[in-house]
Amino acid sequence: MAKALIATAFAAGLIGPVQAGERLKLPLFDVSLVLPEKWTGDTPEPRPIPAKAEHDFQVQLTATCRSVVCKTSLDTCTVKTYDDIMPLYDIVAGLMLFPTRAKMDNTTTHVLAWTSANATVAKPLGRETLGRHSWYTIETNAAPGHKSVLHARTVMDGRYMWVLCRTCATDEHRFDTARQLIASIEIDER
Repeated sequence: MAKALIATAFAAGLIGPVQAGERLKLPLFDVSLVLPEKWTGDTPEPRPIPAKAEHDFQVQLTATCRSVVCKTSLDTCTVKTYDDIMPLYDIVAGLMLFPTRAKMDNTTTHVLAWTSANATVAKPLGRETLGRHSWYTIETNAAPGHKSVLHARTVMDGRYMWVLCRTCATDEHRFDTARQLIASIEIDER
């Protein structure tokens, strides 16, 4: 199956650089999105899908803002999908993403560590509607010289999605375009 997915990705021309403006089908599990204007993306070759005990997230797209403003903000987003379709429906799976206060605190601690030493929480972990889906998001403020992070996770039709966006910008609306990218993520009908 993994070889078939990789062959399909090559045949569809998905692996390599992509441009903004139209819906892009990503390599795994019928996931697609629309890059914001002045953003480009790169879809790496998917790894073979591992044995059940070794599943992990695979990068589907690394997107980079190329606008004049982004020459200083250096905005990027990485879209990952868990490499197996979860056997749970969206409602149940959504509840399982961060089911306890301890797990939410653990996620917050990890996102702060990914941001920088002395990072702070700008918007605490919670549900946010982006597009047609509910996401768990957290936004951080990085220490000077580091990028702040917008971390988002959800489950769509059994696909566990994880998006990690980074920016050097410090204004209140610094992740608006990243949220636009996240909001465009959909599962295409088969």
